[in-house]
Amino acid sequence: MPVTEIADGAFDWRDSLTSIEIPDSVVFIGDYAFSNCFSLSNIIIPDSVHSIGQYAFWECSSLTSVKLSASITSIAESTFFGCSSLTKITIPDSVTSLGYATFLNCSSLTNITIPHSVTSIGVDAFCGCSSLTNITIPDSVTSLGRGAFSGCSSLTSITIPDSVTSIGDYAFESCSSLTNITIHASVTFIGDKAFDGCSSLAWITFLGEAPSVKNDPFGTITNENLIIKYQVEYAAAFQSSPWNRYLAEIYNPALSYTLSDDGNSAILTHCSNSASGSILISPSYNGVPVTAIGEYAFLGCSSLSHISIPDTVTFIGDYAFFRCDSLINLNIPDSVTSIGNYTFWQCSALSEINIPASATSIGSYAFYGCKSLGDLTISAAVASIGEGAFFGCSSLVQLSFLGNAPSVTGDLFDFTVNEKLTISYQHEYYHSFQLAPWSLYPADLDDHPDLTYTLSSDGNSMILTACSSSVSGSIHISSFYLGVPVTAIGDSAFASCSLLSEVNIPDSITSIGDSAFENCESLTTIILPEAVTSIESYTFYNCSSLTIISIPDTVTSIGDRAFCGCSTLTSINIPESVTTIEDYTFYNCSSLTSVIIPKAVTSIGNRAFYGCSLLTCVSIPDSVTSIGNYVFYNCSSLTSVNIPDSITTIEDYTFYNCSSLTSINIPDSVTSIGNYVFYNCSSLTSVNIPNSVTSIGSSAFSFCSSLRNITIPSSFTSIARSMFYGCSSLTSVNIPDSVTSIGYYVFYNCISLSSINIPNSVTYIDSYAFSGCISLSSIYFLGDAPAASSTIFQNSNQVTSYILADSTGFTTPSWQYRPVVVIGTEQLPADSWLQLHGRAPHVDLSLDDTGDGVSLLMARALNLRPDENLAGKMPKPQIYDGSLGLMFHGQSKGVDYLVESSSDLVNWSSQNVNLSEPDADGMRMAEASTEGEEKLFIRLTVYASELD
Repeated sequence: MPVTEIADGAFDWRDSLTSIEIPDSVVFIGDYAFSNCFSLSNIIIPDSVHSIGQYAFWECSSLTSVKLSASITSIAESTFFGCSSLTKITIPDSVTSLGYATFLNCSSLTNITIPHSVTSIGVDAFCGCSSLTNITIPDSVTSLGRGAFSGCSSLTSITIPDSVTSIGDYAFESCSSLTNITIHASVTFIGDKAFDGCSSLAWITFLGEAPSVKNDPFGTITNENLIIKYQVEYAAAFQSSPWNRYLAEIYNPALSYTLSDDGNSAILTHCSNSASGSILISPSYNGVPVTAIGEYAFLGCSSLSHISIPDTVTFIGDYAFFRCDSLINLNIPDSVTSIGNYTFWQCSALSEINIPASATSIGSYAFYGCKSLGDLTISAAVASIGEGAFFGCSSLVQLSFLGNAPSVTGDLFDFTVNEKLTISYQHEYYHSFQLAPWSLYPADLDDHPDLTYTLSSDGNSMILTACSSSVSGSIHISSFYLGVPVTAIGDSAFASCSLLSEVNIPDSITSIGDSAFENCESLTTIILPEAVTSIESYTFYNCSSLTIISIPDTVTSIGDRAFCGCSTLTSINIPESVTTIEDYTFYNCSSLTSVIIPKAVTSIGNRAFYGCSLLTCVSIPDSVTSIGNYVFYNCSSLTSVNIPDSITTIEDYTFYNCSSLTSINIPDSVTSIGNYVFYNCSSLTSVNIPNSVTSIGSSAFSFCSSLRNITIPSSFTSIARSMFYGCSSLTSVNIPDSVTSIGYYVFYNCISLSSINIPNSVTYIDSYAFSGCISLSSIYFLGDAPAASSTIFQNSNQVTSYILADSTGFTTPSWQYRPVVVIGTEQLPADSWLQLHGRAPHVDLSLDDTGDGVSLLMARALNLRPDENLAGKMPKPQIYDGSLGLMFHGQSKGVDYLVESSSDLVNWSSQNVNLSEPDADGMRMAEASTEGEEKLFIRLTVYASELD
């Protein structure tokens, strides 16, 4: 029976098989039929075979030649994958497609003929065929798959037929010997990195529009000599990435080029007189750059209106644009070094042209008869101008020079010269323009080449719109530019001129725009003219060297962040006409020591003086009705500030970290104090909170480490979290009967607090409220036990809770893990304790352990409990700045107090002692000056006057 098919894997891994003869009876060869037959060197597939399975000859690395059946219509996926010795193969005309990786890594394959029957070349079809030098793609193929010729490193050239519409991703990746490729107009798409790694690629010729691309078809190609060739009618599409990264060669039948004698450059020699409209000069010709426009090149091209010159051109010959009388404007690239004689002769429509910065000379009669030319700027490099250069330029009204006056030959202007012609030049070149012919015409002094001016919309004034960021030192703004008054400095005009140290602003300026001097980090001094009425937002933002600024009284508004970051500004006068200080106005003005807020100001914005760390005092007028949040944040030198009666709210963080603030007056108009308002005001010793205040935010007095006592107004119902956190000097606090709750961490680490009363209104105490109060020995509860967290006394190990005998909710002998003493027993009568706290008319004489009444009198006088620890509770002197002080309770009924000082413990006198009036808690401060004293002592004596 004849064999009709070779089954899948029939000879797979027969690595000793060297040859095989397939009979004519076989019609099908299965998948992997001969895969991994490493020794198989050649094979003839009879015409009876009409189908070969995928991977059929996979990794047959010794196979050198294959004759395929003429009956096969397709070559399946990876059929000859890895046949690294295969040098030639004939693909019959019956094949219509080459599958995925058909010849992948056939590294010895040198050439192959693809028949016209093939319509598609699959993904990676010839990938890694590193010996393949050339290949012809038939015009039957419509697409090249992903990676089709990737890694064909010996392939030197290829023509893509006009049947192909797309080139897949990586199609020619790493074809490192490929020098040129032609792409027909039919190609509308090129995939990502299609030519990546084609390091020898010198030419890509496009015969149609620029195809659409996926990402970047060139990938990592950095070949500076790569030329993209296309036709002039498609030029617009090739002006964008990725095409414009490489040198262009534009085919235009109207232009003629000639190679230079050395063959290294090209010259544009002629343009057809029939050319009209716009024309584009190619940057290259025959692979070399176009560097010159020859003499008479555009002679008589009377219908050309625009000519685009590439920056490869360095020379323009005499008469180059002679009688191009429709030419409207021309941009000459900076690569051009001279403008020849008669170059623009009788270009009568030419209204705009630039002289490149590289040009050193302008030839004779260069602009003769350019009667539409209105103004012209001569670059600083121009050293000479030939005779008659501007003859017949009857519309020329402005001739501006960026450098010294050039030398001239003969007359530059003739009888047609415009009577309005002005010569504009820069201040530093003034003397060179005092000779003819320049001195014969009015001068418009342009004071600085780095300044840019723009005419206002009404045409009556100039606006200074920009200054070069490289400008340094001092600069003078001219009152006039081009004969028109300069009245405004535009938005961001001097922004980031970081080397500019001084600006002189003329009186003609009436307005200065937003961010006008933003980030002028070297600017030290500025004086604003009287005509200026407002300072806009960000005007002097981050002018970190600005020390002096003069603001005229005419200014009525200062914008937000106007002086933000002016870290060396020491003082500033705010005109009386200003009504608002906006957000961030003086933010981080860290050298500002004082400021007077005018009486017209009604509001101070958020963070207005944030970070003014040297500001010592601020007076806020009564006109101010609102102060924003963070206003004096980190004003660490601020010692005092008055808050007017017009303020109802002190916003969050207002005095945060004002560590030098010693006192503050809160008026009765204030109803609320925000979060963190006095946070870390570590020098604040006392605060009087009026009864009008109904709420104080979280951490309002946290870390006020010098705060000794405070009275909470009776309008309060709760004490917010962390309100007195870290107030390490706080010795007494009066909690009113209105308070119902004490928040989280309220008295945390108040290490000087020794005792406190909890009124019967308090029903809840939150976590850690008295945690870390290491001196707290007594806490008196005047009502039932409040609901409380188990951590309220954490690390407050000395505390004893004193409760009334009829109270409920407490546990004895301990509550919250601390001892409890019940008041109202025979041993400790309630009336004696209550009297000591202003709640009973007499003391319990049974507590007089000495029998002489001294301990009871001292206890009554100083509002202390008369027990065995009385001596340890006595007030202790403290040394303050320039004085010796004693803080004590001094308002007990029937007691007189005498405070005296002595330097020798013999002679005592009260004359050197200042005694304050009692505060809301009855506390008084006695202070004796230490000036001139080596030693100083202070004593307190109490007398019974009406004691029962």
